[in-house]
Amino acid sequence: MHSGSGPASQLRLGLPFAQMTPFNEGAGSRQHRARVAGLSADPNVANTVYVRCAANPDFVLRLQYGVILRRAMPVVPAPRFQRTNVGSGRVLLSVTNLTPGLTNELLQTTNLSSGAWQTHTTFQSLGVVSEVSDPLATNQERSFYRLRVR
Repeated sequence: MHSGSGPASQLRLGLPFAQMTPFNEGAGSRQHRARVAGLSADPNVANTVYVRCAANPDFVLRLQYGVILRRAMPVVPAPRFQRTNVGSGRVLLSVTNLTPGLTNELLQTTNLSSGAWQTHTTFQSLGVVSEVSDPLATNQERSFYRLRVR
């Protein structure tokens, strides 16, 4: 086994098999263990470890390790329809997980197979939850809705 760290563009195929460090545990078995020292914690560095087997030293397994930085902002779930009410000649859709200030499009179709979605309305949410209404059409048996965030 050989380990090395450096920018990904400077990687090479490791050392010849005879110069590699053997695993600490597992010689002669299918399970091996080793502790690799000297890996960089710099998020701009790709740490590379090369693994070869005595039974087939021409095969090289290349493993890359790096530091994963945490996001400064939490990941917001995708907008979704929280509640739907039908009454007084209208469909009232309550949409949640919206990002205030972004423009949203409520799309509508009467036939999912057609793939023809029409923009019903465009709105900017002032909060995380918004309500949008659609007058019930007397000539439509059903309507389907989806939301697109711009």
